[in-house]
Amino acid sequence: MTAWAKHSKCIVAGALAVCATSTIAGRITLYEGPDFQGHYVTTNDSMAIVGNPAFSNAPASLIVSEGVWETCTDAYFHGRCVQLLPGEYPKLTPI
Repeated sequence: MTAWAKHSKCIVAGALAVCATSTIAGRITLYEGPDFQGHYVTTNDSMAIVGNPAFSNAPASLIVSEGVWETCTDAYFHGRCVQLLPGEYPKLTPI
């Protein structure tokens, strides 16, 4: 596991999903490295993130374009969770 994956694993280790209170699908772009560097994936489907072999490590930065996304330390929305509002997150830190 790379250093960036270890550092950011806590914030997105479980799952990313559009918050249940949102009626409009969101859009999020996850980046492999900090400051929006490296491989990335853009999605509006939370299931595209969980277990996606194209993006198997935890991202180090992300951009929420639309919607409110929730991320948790454990799968199935368990553990500590935070909501991410639209904006840029250049360096993810453990929650």
